[in-house]
Amino acid sequence: MTLVDSAPVRMILERLGGRRLSIVKNAGNILLFGFGEHLEVDTEHTSPEFGLHVQCPWRIENTEQGRIVTGSSDFYVPAPDNHDETWKPTNGSGSLQKYRMLELLHGANSPIRSNRNTSGQLRVASAELLPYFGLSINLSPSYLLSVFPDGTADEGWRLIDSGPPSTHYVLKDSRLQVE
Repeated sequence: MTLVDSAPVRMILERLGGRRLSIVKNAGNILLFGFGEHLEVDTEHTSPEFGLHVQCPWRIENTEQGRIVTGSSDFYVPAPDNHDETWKPTNGSGSLQKYRMLELLHGANSPIRSNRNTSGQLRVASAELLPYFGLSINLSPSYLLSVFPDGTADEGWRLIDSGPPSTHYVLKDSRLQVE
């Protein structure tokens, strides 16, 4: 990895403008946000134009209603429709986070259980890099994704430009690095 200044990250965040939040999924307690169209990687796989993998605290706010929709700690809470007494957080399944995210992606009471956004909403209105490497991504019509690193060790987030070539900008150990 090579250390970088914030300019390339700011440029990618600008390029997110107008792109739809297309997919949200878990890899353990890491949340993966995909923005833009899905590009073919090979005959069996696609990848969104831009990815944001978040390991540090985050939340999605409804700015119109003045409330938190969901956040990183909801991964550890069972969903209201989860009646499995043996449930433990593993991959988001059955969590309050997954439940709220599906409502956001598909509308309340939707039977759809896909990680892909079918709402027709949630386009990036603006995105910015904040002091201390926080991220603020405004999603239309009235949502805000806030990412706020809270430590000095390990990886906080990873912003991926699928390219080609694919480039990863990583907040690790309180420094921006490129892979």
